[in-house]
Amino acid sequence: MTIASFEPKRTRKGWQNLNSVLNESGSSSVNNLKSNASGNNYVRFADTQIQPGANISLFGFPLGKYVSSQLMVNSGIVVATTGPRNNDNLIQIDAAANPGNSGSPVLNSSGNLVGILSGGIKSFKKGPKNIEGFNFAIKSTVAERFLHSKGIQVIKSPSTQVQSRTVQYQKALRSVVHIACSM
Repeated sequence: MTIASFEPKRTRKGWQNLNSVLNESGSSSVNNLKSNASGNNYVRFADTQIQPGANISLFGFPLGKYVSSQLMVNSGIVVATTGPRNNDNLIQIDAAANPGNSGSPVLNSSGNLVGILSGGIKSFKKGPKNIEGFNFAIKSTVAERFLHSKGIQVIKSPSTQVQSRTVQYQKALRSVVHIACSM
């Protein structure tokens, strides 16, 4: 599975993205894009559920190529295994995420997929502003169910051997692509 990081378009209502949506009802959705890529440059799914406090890495293109065309990595932890309104399809992470990171893979310390970045909360209309650490990813189990419903099998890998972030980055270079979209 190749993970794509999308460059969203800014609208009057905020940032849009194509691959994942966190809407007002708190539900999440995943879409897939067909590619003619070949080979085994894909991210494997974690074989276990992620837990709060687990180390994660986020790979993508924050702010698209306005900043850099180089794949970027951020690190953090899983803060919670539910999202807004106790949505159990999401995990909350504290890794820095910005527009352009949408669709980025969230990997555990073994380099296996545990989530796909969906979005975050930066402020409330009434309440706190400049909020940090409220970023959400669709759980890999949700993506797995979606792919199975389309007849696509996923490959799981044991999450027992820790990989350095440098090793994870080298693998991500082969499996994470930037796709710029205009709407």
